[in-house]
Amino acid sequence: GAALFALHPVQSECVAWISARNDLMAAALGLACMVAIGGRGQSRLRWWLGVVLAMAAVLSKESAALLPLLALMLERFREPVDRSPGSVSAVVLGIGLVIVMRIVLGIGGATLPPAEGWALVWAHGAEWGGTMLASLTWPEPISSARDLHWSNTAGPGRMVLGWGSLCVLSCVAALQHGQRRRMAVGGLFWLVCGIGIVLIPMADKGGFGDRFWYLPLVGLAIYVAALLPRRVSRWWAAAFAVPALVVLAVRLPDWQDDAQLWASAARDVPTPVNHVGLAHAMAIGGRNTRAHVGFAGALSSARLATEACPQVIGSAVRMGHPSQGARMGRWALARGCVRTESLTGWLATAEALSDDWEAAGVALRLGPADRDMRARAVAAALATRAGDEAARETAIGGQPGVAQRADGLLKASRKRMLQGVE
Repeated sequence: GAALFALHPVQSECVAWISARNDLMAAALGLACMVAIGGRGQSRLRWWLGVVLAMAAVLSKESAALLPLLALMLERFREPVDRSPGSVSAVVLGIGLVIVMRIVLGIGGATLPPAEGWALVWAHGAEWGGTMLASLTWPEPISSARDLHWSNTAGPGRMVLGWGSLCVLSCVAALQHGQRRRMAVGGLFWLVCGIGIVLIPMADKGGFGDRFWYLPLVGLAIYVAALLPRRVSRWWAAAFAVPALVVLAVRLPDWQDDAQLWASAARDVPTPVNHVGLAHAMAIGGRNTRAHVGFAGALSSARLATEACPQVIGSAVRMGHPSQGARMGRWALARGCVRTESLTGWLATAEALSDDWEAAGVALRLGPADRDMRARAVAAALATRAGDEAARETAIGGQPGVAQRADGLLKASRKRMLQGVE
């Protein structure tokens, strides 16, 4: 079971993606907590070590709040002589202390997902579940970013494989007896609970990936450990390790950098969301023309990848073509993009750089206030052109960066005017 948890290729994202280090830390610290409190008998030192490790796990990621449930399950499955009375209380205390710390420091809890997000999960839950479960049996492609809107791109075969695998695991567990059966059922129960916690971030953002397996795989490891006789477990671990390492060796080169990662994701799961990710990577690398093509392509599909709405303007501006950016902004709005703060800022900036100050003012009036510098810089430049010093100071709000952007817009406008006179 430990070999399965440590080497399963579906977890490559937690190891290879630096931004997933919080998942890896939460899993490692949480399991260390289980080891600390799982010894036979009572030990004050191990109990307090469990408290500290539980705190560290939940500080790494809030999903570690499920640890008391795992501790209770493991304690229930141990032989009476191996049980450690009060061990679960160490985990509860550790997590409780973190909650108290957050309250004292004024750190609020996470915002609940909107009703639209839960409706999306309900509509595509079967497809998502099949896709996730199939990763256990056939972890290919590894860690391509997916989105609920496009979860049906995996195809019916993957759905059948995923749900069929769960049915087979359940039937095998039901055929066992005694403690072996209890542990197998408990492992599957934890697997389902671990996957279920993923529903919260999915309902909030719509995206999911293989990084979410770091907790559910604990349940699968318990399941395997319950079924395998001890005399064959070491051979099974070696047999599993060989293909797992081969798969990882083949796929890890895709994780060398953002551009290569998103290129492989777009190749394996060609959805607008992955194309947006690739376009972002191109923009970070200074390849603005390629990024612009990617953002425009993501908005050309039947269902919009709304993250591309402001970026299709911004990429054109970065290319040095503000007029094209303004046109793309108007096209994006006609396609159904919403006037968000970011889109308002980019559209107003593109119009101003195109020397169409009237259109820039219209973009500001129709859209919400942009909290970053772009829209405020355009507003300050418009106030300067109108000779309204008070309005300029209000738009700048005491931030030198906004003033510099506004002056840059005015300087570019004067330069174009002089070029026109010449």
